[in-house]
Amino acid sequence: MKKNIVLFGFLILIIASCKKESENLLYPKANEYYPLQIGKMFIYRCDSTVPCCFNASLITKSYQAMDTVESTFTDNSGRLSYRIYRYLRDTAETQPWRFAYTIVATPTIDQIEYQEENFRFIKLHNPVKNDFSWNGNSYINTSISENLYLDNWNYSYQKVNESYATKGIKYDSTATVLQIDDFSPEGPFDPNLSYQQRNYSVEVYAKGIGLVYKDFLHWVWQGNSYEDGAYGVRLSLLRHN
Repeated sequence: MKKNIVLFGFLILIIASCKKESENLLYPKANEYYPLQIGKMFIYRCDSTVPCCFNASLITKSYQAMDTVESTFTDNSGRLSYRIYRYLRDTAETQPWRFAYTIVATPTIDQIEYQEENFRFIKLHNPVKNDFSWNGNSYINTSISENLYLDNWNYSYQKVNESYATKGIKYDSTATVLQIDDFSPEGPFDPNLSYQQRNYSVEVYAKGIGLVYKDFLHWVWQGNSYEDGAYGVRLSLLRHN
């Protein structure tokens, strides 16, 4: 009898696993929204938010950012990974590109891992369908005080297979990833409060292209100024090959 119960439970697990796999086949895969190939190039309008005036206010500085997929390598886990070099220049395009840093992207069977400036994110995850969610910051050590704001972000898909326009360019099939949208205590911003924190991050990926829009903002208002570490980045795709 006990043996039959164990066998029945095993069969249920197999059926559930097959059902889940068949359901996943109905939806696009993460790598369809982030295809990687050596030689691919993306140029973005980059608006960077930084504190100024003794951290009493935030200002925006604008650049152009270029990401180029330069080469591949095998990481420590034996997985194929891609080196992406980021360059910056002025928005008027009068200055030469300046190398900024290296990004590493690793596509796996069910997700896209992305390492930027010592942070490792799970940017996309199968299946790509509305309301599917995952902990995109699970690889980050959020017990460190300066990383605490990245703890327990619940990434989720929205507006899958809908069009999206940025900088006058319309992309027919996109997926929006809402990573966090939190005001603590709830906003709007009030400089009279002794403490307030804002964490907001969203990214939009176009099928067959990659990242077309990103909007990230993190700040902590303490007393009468922003704490060190406040910053924001907004990327809007201008062109790609």
